[in-house]
Amino acid sequence: MKIRDYTIDNRRIARLRKARDENDHISSGGLSASNIWWPLQWQILKSMGIFSEVDDYALGLFERGNEVEESCILDIPDVIERQKPVNYKGVVGIVDAIVDTKSFEKNYGIVPIEIKSVKNAKFTRILKADDSDLQYRLQATVYALALKSDHYGVVIKSADDGRVLTYFYQTADTADFVENVISEYSMAKQKGVVPEFSIRHDNFKWAEKETYNQYPEFMKLSSEEATKLANKIIKEKNAS
Repeated sequence: MKIRDYTIDNRRIARLRKARDENDHISSGGLSASNIWWPLQWQILKSMGIFSEVDDYALGLFERGNEVEESCILDIPDVIERQKPVNYKGVVGIVDAIVDTKSFEKNYGIVPIEIKSVKNAKFTRILKADDSDLQYRLQATVYALALKSDHYGVVIKSADDGRVLTYFYQTADTADFVENVISEYSMAKQKGVVPEFSIRHDNFKWAEKETYNQYPEFMKLSSEEATKLANKIIKEKNAS
């Protein structure tokens, strides 16, 4: 006789959901480095306390990503500090590693490094393009600006077979993009309205597809309609 038991998996899911809820509570007040690339509409909705649903599969992927990043740290030379909280003009984040690059092929000084775990399919795409995703670069740019570093690094590690790609960039190349995002976000917050959906760069066109949009119920609404719906959701949430 076979009896399947769900105790361990249920405890795992409960733990991941608790960690997600705690993280959402901490980061709900404003911009974070990890979502600096997001469409302005998503950023405003999240700042209002409206969160997109994250299924249990995605929670498991996040945990796996953290495990892969932990293993990657073991191979990075001259790590000065790990998991350092930073704040740049109200944009908060946690730097995976601050590294002295004296042992790398070229010395860029002391720089922040962002580590990303990806599946093999995405690793292959990055390898073919021979360039990191823009969203990873923008996140690391925030860290470099906060630390006043002229360069930053992005390390991509395959969660499937452990292969690693490492890229270094000049902070100045993407600094203006980050500054513009911060300015747009600040102005939108002052207006107190939810803007219409639009992407910030052609690299993010995939977000225009309803399947991948974090707030699909808002994506086709006008600013006025989106604001009304957001206020309705918040009112219902507070009443429950």
